[in-house]
Amino acid sequence: MNIYGFLIKAAGVVITFGAIIFFHELGHFLAAKRIGVRVETFSLGFGPEWFGFTKGNTRYRVSLFPLGGYCKMAGENVGNGTKGKSDEFLSQKWWKRIFIVFAGPFMNFILAWLIFTLMMSFAGVVIVNKDAVIGGFLEDSPAGSAGIMVGDKVVGINDESVKNWEHMAGIIHSYDKEVLKLKILREGEEIIKKIYPVYYEEENKKLIGITPEITIEKKGIFASMWGSAGMVLEYSAAILKSVWMMIAGKIKPELAGPIGIVGIIAKATGSGLSSLLILIASISIMLGLVNLFP
Repeated sequence: MNIYGFLIKAAGVVITFGAIIFFHELGHFLAAKRIGVRVETFSLGFGPEWFGFTKGNTRYRVSLFPLGGYCKMAGENVGNGTKGKSDEFLSQKWWKRIFIVFAGPFMNFILAWLIFTLMMSFAGVVIVNKDAVIGGFLEDSPAGSAGIMVGDKVVGINDESVKNWEHMAGIIHSYDKEVLKLKILREGEEIIKKIYPVYYEEENKKLIGITPEITIEKKGIFASMWGSAGMVLEYSAAILKSVWMMIAGKIKPELAGPIGIVGIIAKATGSGLSSLLILIASISIMLGLVNLFP
């Protein structure tokens, strides 16, 4: 990797973490100010202060390490400088404290909503066909080698009817034999194709190397605002479903740690702005949901 590529990917990591955590802490900050809790420090980044200014009783600062930030409220920790003053966090009524805590995750959903709205309005948003229609192939795809074509619709696998793309993927991922027999619908004619799945290291599973059919859809600003709200709900439901399936032992845990997330962000940065924005929105929603858990 050349120095230019490294700097681009590093910038993507900084922007991602910075935006997600900044919006989160901004929610706490705005709610605390609205309630009347004294905010001692609002920092973009961590570590030593790079530059800043004081307004009222709050120090606004930009810190040396830009990965995130924090909002330090007066009296937010028991026994750590708490004096019981009326402008301290722990002096507030329970519902006011909940409001301040909830405001952080809420702003993460707002960030995702803004990203989806802008993408849908100006660049368009990717709409994935939920039917089992072939939209493309991975590199060295077994399905492509077997004669599958873009536009083919998978209607059955090994004598089992296929309902949609998700159902088809589940059958393929759970199949442990060497060969799959796909029933394909092509121009009104049913065709049988035998495919030998191969192991894809990046996915850590055997696949036949197909991708779904997608379209790019652009909408007006008001339609985008409404549609992006639905996308936030869909992403939230998908994340919660995945968490529940992991808890139930139906799928393997695939939550990446900090290093893994950095790698994913770097890869998305190299794939283009749209991929990076979608990843920022997804991680922001995930952070919002995690912070709502007890």
